[in-house]
Amino acid sequence: QAHKAYAQALAMHGNNRQAIRHLAAAASLKPDADTQLQLASLLYANGDPSAAVAHLRRALALKPDHAEALNNLAWILATSPNDSMRDGNEAVKYAQQACRLTSFKRAQMLSVLAAAYAEAGRFPEAISTAEGAIRIATASGDQRSVAINQQLLVLYRAGKPFHESPAV
Repeated sequence: QAHKAYAQALAMHGNNRQAIRHLAAAASLKPDADTQLQLASLLYANGDPSAAVAHLRRALALKPDHAEALNNLAWILATSPNDSMRDGNEAVKYAQQACRLTSFKRAQMLSVLAAAYAEAGRFPEAISTAEGAIRIATASGDQRSVAINQQLLVLYRAGKPFHESPAV
């Protein structure tokens, strides 16, 4: 617990490298899905998506119905700037499971599912899913999600998936 608490404090102060070390120590001492998820998030933010994927897979091995881990893994598999990391079909599988676990009621998870469909070349489903994300975000007053999904919708209607920009 001390490693996790210290890692959280370090991350809050922008010291991600030290936070990663302490979370890794915590994960090795007492593996749990939430620690793996936190570690994956820090690794991804620090520009290491392949390590993030490994820790998301460990989180899912420990807790297969972890909606956030499923969603985050699907996002990386669908949108990575690295061609070799993308797998649209696998992303769809994880994103669908995350959406099922949340009853298809979270705009962010629907947005990830839409991105996964687009990466898999399933553009009609990407379009309808992004439209659903916009409806849910609009109903909840989440204008940021509305704007993001509207931009993504333009890509999907043009038959293009979304890929994140490479880290600089």
